[in-house]
Amino acid sequence: MQTRGLLHEELSLAERALPLVVVAFDQHAPQQSPDTVNGMAVAGGLIPAVIFLIVMLIMAGYPLTEAKFKDIIKSIEANRSLRHEQLHPGEVPAPAGTRTTAPAPRPGIPTP
Repeated sequence: MQTRGLLHEELSLAERALPLVVVAFDQHAPQQSPDTVNGMAVAGGLIPAVIFLIVMLIMAGYPLTEAKFKDIIKSIEANRSLRHEQLHPGEVPAPAGTRTTAPAPRPGIPTP
């Protein structure tokens, strides 16, 4: 049994149902009230748009430039080389982004 998939399904169902509960959606009504329709429009459009704008403002203020990114990568590679030297004296580490062994299979995810 894949509990990971079941958990995702439960969360997905809750995420879909919550806005409908908040806007008083009645599945048995032949037609929804104007307040319900407007609430669904807000829940499905306006709220995600506002969240998107907030995230964009946060990202715009994040001081990551190409030069800063390269400095971060160099620092990571230097720390990786130092750690590798401590663990495996005399060996040369593989370049960053390469793998010397195949990754372990993950349950429920087909291998390519």
